[in-house]
Amino acid sequence: MKLLRKLLPVVMVYFYILSLGAMTLVDGNRSFDVQLEDLIKFEAKALKTRREDKGLSDSWQGVLLRDVLSTLEITNFDQLKITSIDNYQIRITHQEIEEDTVIIATNRNGKDLDREWLRLIVPNKRDMFWVAGINVIQTESFAEMPVPNSIFFAEDVIKGNGLEDADQLLFNQITAPVFPMLQGEFLVVGRDGVSHKLDYETYFNRATLTKGDQGYDLESEDIPSGMSIKNFAYVQFFDRVLFFRDRFDSFSEVGKLLKWKELPEELNYEDGEVVSTQLEFENPEWRRGGRLIWKKQ
Repeated sequence: MKLLRKLLPVVMVYFYILSLGAMTLVDGNRSFDVQLEDLIKFEAKALKTRREDKGLSDSWQGVLLRDVLSTLEITNFDQLKITSIDNYQIRITHQEIEEDTVIIATNRNGKDLDREWLRLIVPNKRDMFWVAGINVIQTESFAEMPVPNSIFFAEDVIKGNGLEDADQLLFNQITAPVFPMLQGEFLVVGRDGVSHKLDYETYFNRATLTKGDQGYDLESEDIPSGMSIKNFAYVQFFDRVLFFRDRFDSFSEVGKLLKWKELPEELNYEDGEVVSTQLEFENPEWRRGGRLIWKKQ
């Protein structure tokens, strides 16, 4: 028994080492563990990338993601949710996988990558989508966020809670008064268009809003640094929306950022008063406070 207790940690480490480099592909109720040894059996694909903003060039070698999916007969999906071992998460559409040379890289600039740091390379997307340390690849159907029904302004929530002079806020200090449940996937968007749809309990429970030069920056110990949002502007769960009015000139700018296909001519306050969406946000009509309702036709 004593020998078994001594051997147990060694055995656990052994199996941990064996698991390194394995990624899991989840397609509905099917699950596949893919090892580095499985990947090197595919035809190798080489490509070069250049990041203009950093002036860096790289040569990569790996396997086409679509070849791996095809071999496993994973074909019926709209997008993939890809999560790294440190919880970095992105989504990439089926169309992008088919049209772009998306590879799981096993070699960078002539040097083999460590088996636990295999990397997704998506040449035609910003390198924030190049996930390192792939852990789980999961198929999804598109779940478009509905256009809002209830709209709240973050400035009013902050002022209503006496927090306007605080340099740092807890994320749940502005979300709890607006969203009945702080669970499930929330869409968060920066003013520059960077967006993530993330599980609240996993990523936002310890998140903070820190005042920066342009507005609040959304950060958390649970959000990998590459996913932090500078100049945080907008958060949505189902049809309830909270956004920083002063990050935009008009309601149409919000719609353009979120790619809404329609805009109402007016929004209703709960007391029945209306505000025209043609008015700029500097107009006092937008600053009465409270919930606004987007009445659908």
